[in-house]
Amino acid sequence: MTTTPLYVGIVSLVFYLSFRVIGLRRAEQVALGDDGNPLLVRRLRVHGNFGEYVPLPLILMLLFELQEKRDWLIHGVGIALLCGRHRSDFCCADCGSDVELGAERYCDAVGAST
Repeated sequence: MTTTPLYVGIVSLVFYLSFRVIGLRRAEQVALGDDGNPLLVRRLRVHGNFGEYVPLPLILMLLFELQEKRDWLIHGVGIALLCGRHRSDFCCADCGSDVELGAERYCDAVGAST
């Protein structure tokens, strides 16, 4: 049972997204809420989306591993999770405009579903 903890460790490193939110809050001097700042809104949403959608695939990976499923299946889920989260977390957080954000929604939905 060593595969799932590997992905849990890698994914937990991505939780640095909270530091991006904190840094932007300090730079913009926003203590609560988003103060209408579109970049802060996006970063808050990306951070929240990560916390909402990452635990379930990790739990499923653990269940696969406890059932002694093949390693390639567990790695497949883990790699899909990492790729989808990378797409959503790093690309959408810094979208420059609402038009770009609209074009990104399909890819973000795919990333969130992994």
